[in-house]
Amino acid sequence: MSVKKNLLSVMAVSSTGALAPGPLSFTAVASGAYVGALGGLMIATGHMAFELPFTMVLAKGVGGALRNRRVRLVLDAAFVASALYFSYLTFKSALDPSSSNAAGATTLLSALVAGFLLTGLNAYFIAWWLTVGLPVVKVFSEARSLAKLGYYVSHVSIDYAWLTLLSFLGFVISTQFYTLMLIGIGVALLAMAARHLYAAVLKPLLA
Repeated sequence: MSVKKNLLSVMAVSSTGALAPGPLSFTAVASGAYVGALGGLMIATGHMAFELPFTMVLAKGVGGALRNRRVRLVLDAAFVASALYFSYLTFKSALDPSSSNAAGATTLLSALVAGFLLTGLNAYFIAWWLTVGLPVVKVFSEARSLAKLGYYVSHVSIDYAWLTLLSFLGFVISTQFYTLMLIGIGVALLAMAARHLYAAVLKPLLA
């Protein structure tokens, strides 16, 4: 396959993951109210800090451990815990907007950390790379070092653009609307944690 076709394939597949609503998207919007569009930029950087080495490992064919049920169970439990924690911080921020420490990504550093944790502890992120994202991994594995870097840049640029846009939108909306939006985000994170707790942790244990 030509470089052009590979690039188009990488960007098309990558869009299905980057544009899907999830913890990173919600956190980017919330962070935008405090640090503007830079919040999304830092969240995307934290995301990349985990994703880049992770995808390079997958491209080398070392992904078997991630298919292990016990390993996945630990990751699932960690994701539920992190989603609950960020949901708590989001609700706290909605109830006390004046507190600069109320939300989980109110500074550039905390946005960077949130991007890393919500990626590394997100079992759906790992599942996406092991299923939908496999064509991208295949392109990475067959490319030379320089081309591999170029393909990854084309992939992660979508994350950067989308998360930065979401943070900008979080920055420009009104305070009242932002409070209501935070409550909605908190509920969404709580529902996500509850659904994941049942489907990925409790259901396998009870089976």
